[in-house]
Amino acid sequence: MATLAASPRRALTVEEKKQRDDTFRIELAQFGNLLKSLVSVSNALINLSSALGQAGKGAYLAFPNPNEPGRYVPFNRKHLRSAQALFNKGILSLKNYLRVSKKKTRDPVKPESFSGTYTPVFAGDALRAFFTNGAGGFGPLAPKNALETGQAGAALMDSLPMASQGYLLRNTSTMLFYIYAHANQLQAADNAQYARSDNIMDAAFGGNIPASFLTYRGADGKQVKVPMGQAVADGIVQRALNTYEVITSMYPPGTLNKKGVDVGFNSQRFNTYYYQNIAAANYYSKAALAADANLAAAAQALGQNDIRGAMLQEHNLVKAVSEEWHDILEPGRKIQRDARKKQQDAAKKAAKAAGLLQ
Repeated sequence: MATLAASPRRALTVEEKKQRDDTFRIELAQFGNLLKSLVSVSNALINLSSALGQAGKGAYLAFPNPNEPGRYVPFNRKHLRSAQALFNKGILSLKNYLRVSKKKTRDPVKPESFSGTYTPVFAGDALRAFFTNGAGGFGPLAPKNALETGQAGAALMDSLPMASQGYLLRNTSTMLFYIYAHANQLQAADNAQYARSDNIMDAAFGGNIPASFLTYRGADGKQVKVPMGQAVADGIVQRALNTYEVITSMYPPGTLNKKGVDVGFNSQRFNTYYYQNIAAANYYSKAALAADANLAAAAQALGQNDIRGAMLQEHNLVKAVSEEWHDILEPGRKIQRDARKKQQDAAKKAAKAAGLLQ
């Protein structure tokens, strides 16, 4: 007899997941009362089980029916098993309260909030040099169409006049680094989490243009970030350092993480999370601009609604281009990840087998 294929389980929507989780999101005092009620039920089940055991096989307990005076409700071993099953289900559901309690309840920060990672910033000399001198290197405005038709079309940076002048959101700068790496194939062939610098980046961040800020560890071990000019004046460094020198001073080659992996900065092969460090060393927040009289005009511009609106539009445009690059490159990356995992699993299996033979 032919069997029907099982229907695929429908994935819950975001709203359905939220409604499910809201059931288990309660205050601490409510959770305490829940535990007390479970303890009370547990004690009641123990007493009922004991009473039925003493009554003997086939016996049942009788309880007054509150809705029908003079009548009784029977309670036998079948009812006890059902009650125990419900109690066990209640115990198992406690994991949901724990799961939901670990989830962040704050709504995600949106670009139009102009806060957090979407804070408006002003790019320093090195970052602006990267945007202008490497303008053509950021690729086309429509990478998918360019790939399909073989025609480059409009350039992305031609549509980002505010970013070219230095006005952009923090997250926009990070995405532009990734887009530049995609367009110029700077990511490592064996692992896309790593990338290298090129001549344009070397000139902007590894040449004669000083980084806007120096980050160093103070006497207490905590990181301190100061304008580069102040760092030189205070004698923290003897001369203005470029961006790569700043990052290398904090994370020199040979710096190992907890797994023993070298996470030091090397411009020829570095983890792509260093893009954030490169950008952070070269942009001014509104507060940093206010402290520098020479940048008063930029500080005023960051507070203007029309400037902010333009930065937001450019951010959304950069995000769309970044997503196109992701769609283009993801199939090949998945093949690489799967092959890398297979190789790692084989190495672990061989090491385990060798250990068993010794």
